[in-house]
Amino acid sequence: DIELGDFVVEGISYEKKLTEAILYTAQDTVPVVGFLQGHGEYTLEDFSVLVEFLRSSQYEACEVNLLSGDTLEGIHVLLLGCPVNDLDDTEIEAILAFAQQGGNLFVVRDYTDPVQQMPNYLSLLRSYGIVPLNGVAVAGEQDRGSYYGEPLYLLPYMAEIDLTLPLIASGMDVLMMPAACAFETPPEPGTGDLSLSVGTVLKTGPNAYLRDVSDGLDTIAQQPGDRTGELPLALYAHRMHANGNVSRMFALGNSAMLMDEYIYQRTFGEQFVKAVMNELMPENTVALDIEAAPAFRPALRAGSQHLGVALIVLMPLLCIAAALAVLLPRKNR
Repeated sequence: DIELGDFVVEGISYEKKLTEAILYTAQDTVPVVGFLQGHGEYTLEDFSVLVEFLRSSQYEACEVNLLSGDTLEGIHVLLLGCPVNDLDDTEIEAILAFAQQGGNLFVVRDYTDPVQQMPNYLSLLRSYGIVPLNGVAVAGEQDRGSYYGEPLYLLPYMAEIDLTLPLIASGMDVLMMPAACAFETPPEPGTGDLSLSVGTVLKTGPNAYLRDVSDGLDTIAQQPGDRTGELPLALYAHRMHANGNVSRMFALGNSAMLMDEYIYQRTFGEQFVKAVMNELMPENTVALDIEAAPAFRPALRAGSQHLGVALIVLMPLLCIAAALAVLLPRKNR
């Protein structure tokens, strides 16, 4: 610690790694996350921070290119990381068949993605009740807790659902989404298609607005006609298929949250990703929320001097008391 001028052992995380290693070796199969390729998506190298975290949490990651003959066999979660070209009909059919067999989808999009020009991809999202909106989400300046420094650097609020409640209860609800995009607010539960359930996971403050940069104005200041109010930034949907299988889709309106190491280090992004993966694959969960146990007790610090001063004063007094305890009986003989 440079400020204290001393070495301080904060703790060593070993219990979680050992426990997960035991569970990992006991699993019949390793959960696999496939990263779809062939449409201008981000690659495994682009997602290197996320991939490293997934592999350290006992998931496998691989690229899947359906256009070049790859299949979705053995894939548990298919991640679509910001495609900029549309999927063709055969790919959509393969993904829908994958979903009908219980396969799950992790969708990532940025505000620059031309989703509206990709009808097949858009239809896939809409089949899960996910409706992307044009523009970049900007925090209202009066919502002080919803952004960091600049209104484009959103600190989203977590909706209180099963996915987020453990994070909220543990105080691990701080995330950052720079230049995020938004989705249409899902309908109330129990309305519409009863085989489909869609809920908001992350959202802006109540005074946010959606700046549609397609109008050519070089500004993020709110303009007449910009949509205002609370905006969903991440959605979670699950669909019951006619054959009884359940497939799930998580849609996140920001790629930097998953790709930027700075954000991982300063927020609870890893814990959030783990919670999402546990919801997408509850039957394959091997990562446990075990708090890191300190292996050593930290030494006294300059910041808490009272105990140190007390020991400095007390030691001579103890020596004097011990000496008197020996000398006084001898003097009285």
